[in-house]
This record gives sequence, structure tokens and C-alpha cells, in this order.
Amino acid sequence: MIITGSIYLKIIVQLFIFILIIMLFTGCKGFASDYKNTQKSFKKLEQNYALKIYWNIDENFLPPLWKSSPQNATVTPLTQSELDRLPSLIKKILLRYPKSIIRRYLYGLYLSKNLIFNGIEKKGAYFCDRIYIACNRKDYNDIARIFHHEYSSILMIQYGFPYKKWKQCNIPEFRYKNTGKHFTYNTFNRNIKIKQLFVMGFLNKNSMSSLEEDFNVYSEKIFTSPNEMLILIKKYPLIKRKARIWLSFYNKMHCDFTGKYFFNTNVFK
Repeated sequence: MIITGSIYLKIIVQLFIFILIIMLFTGCKGFASDYKNTQKSFKKLEQNYALKIYWNIDENFLPPLWKSSPQNATVTPLTQSELDRLPSLIKKILLRYPKSIIRRYLYGLYLSKNLIFNGIEKKGAYFCDRIYIACNRKDYNDIARIFHHEYSSILMIQYGFPYKKWKQCNIPEFRYKNTGKHFTYNTFNRNIKIKQLFVMGFLNKNSMSSLEEDFNVYSEKIFTSPNEMLILIKKYPLIKRKARIWLSFYNKMHCDFTGKYFFNTNVFK
């Protein structure tokens, strides 16, 4: 049989369609398998820690208060490949806490690609007993810092944080908010160097915006970079004072939270 050009072309097209169907079928099957495995991994974490993990974006994902002005919060869903890496990261983060601390005070973990408030992208946020994380971060430490940062705010409320003691660590003329003649966050923020911040007991410029933020930054630093934090504690007296208060507060939650647990040494003996 003589195969003409048109017949040859028809055969090629049919073969291409057949290959495409096979690829789509196997691809969809692989996608479904990945989704099922991720769902199974999250389900296991939910059972172990008695919390809910949300990643499907629907009308109930964000608190109603956030969706209206002035917050106007919006989120974008994660892709499957972005989602697949999260169960192992979340598990590693949760393992830093005794189960009782997570079970008692964390209801839900909400995961999205980004988190935008009034046009400004945020790394994370908390609402009551829920933590929201923008998971478009590249590594474990990025996501861990967000979690420890936000969860420390929830724990501040639940365990009665010693605000007065913390404030007393700051130099007398400093105030977290603008109070006229006193130094303000904006004044410091313009010109201050990092070593000056350390001398004053702050870990970064954001720490100066509020006492809560100050405490949040200590939490993320101690949980994710204890060796760096230990160096600062040994070198700067005001950082040491705040770190001591921080550790006492966490130790009040659970006896496992000790200097040895975080720094592998009894740093405040």
C-alpha cells in the first residue's frame, strides 16, 4: 500500500493524540495520588495534635472581620507541588512543642500561597486560636519563624505575660508608641544601627513597633536560631534580661521549656 502525504499526516496526528491522552491520564492519576498522600499526612498531624489544617480556599477560610474594610484581606491557594512539601515541614515545627501546648491553645493552621491585607503582603497573622501562614517561603526556617512568631502572640494572651517586667528592660526614654517628647519607633527606625539595637535589647527594627512584636521576634529567634541568640545573650545585658523573662514565661507553660532545651546549656544559671 502506498502511503500518501495526507494519510501519513493523519497517522501522525492520531498517534500524537493517543500519546497526549496517555500523558494526561497518567498525569491526572499522579496528581490525584499526590493530593491523597498530602491529605493523609495532614490528617495524621490533625489527629496527633487535635487541630485542624486548612489549605482549600473557600468563603470560610478567612475571618469575616478580615474580609471587610480596612483589612480587605485576600489569599491565593497553594499549587499541589507547593502543598506537597508542607506536611513534613509542619510536623517538624510542631515537634518543637509538647503536644499539650498545641492541643490546648491552637485550633487551626491555615496555609495559603500568600496573605494580603489592604494590598500589603504579610508573612503571617493570627486570629484568636488560629494561625495563618503565607507558604510561598523557600525553606523550613522561613515557615518556622512565621509559626513561632504568631503562636507566641496566642500564648501571650493565654498565659498572662509579664508586660511590666518586659517594659522595665527598655531604656527609660524609649516608648513603643509615639508619646511626644520620648523617643519613638519612627525616630529610631530612620538612623539606628543593628549594634545599637542590640545594646538597647532589640533584635531588629520591627521589635520597636510594639511590645508584642518585640516578644514575637524573640520567640522566632530563640526557636529557629538558638546559637545566634546565645551569642547575643552573652554579649548584650538587655537582651539577656529579656531572654530570661522569655524563658521564664515559656517554662511556666511547660517544664520541658528550659535553657538546656533551647540552647543546650543552662544559660541563666
